[in-house]
Amino acid sequence: MQNDVVLSKKSSSMSKGSNRKMLSLRADVMNKNLFRALRRECKGMFESFCIENNLSMSRKQRSFFPNIELFASNLFEENQDLCESESEFNMKDFEIYLGIFFNY
Repeated sequence: MQNDVVLSKKSSSMSKGSNRKMLSLRADVMNKNLFRALRRECKGMFESFCIENNLSMSRKQRSFFPNIELFASNLFEENQDLCESESEFNMKDFEIYLGIFFNY
């Protein structure tokens, strides 16, 4: 009887481990984790940019959006012409998407 309990505990712990592995291989989970990592990196870059340029870190839209505009133009300063000529890239849209992406 005790052996049956031990076997059932082992099989349940193995199934939890395999479930975790299967969960980490799902495309939606991998995309979510990749998106979170990208967001964390971009937010870190933005916060460093604000600190280096003595910009306000206030989350109020009036003081925050100009910081996003400066950050976006700084990111694409050298390649802005290429981005706009080779695609339908629009800097204003990019600035809005950055604000949404940062959740500010």
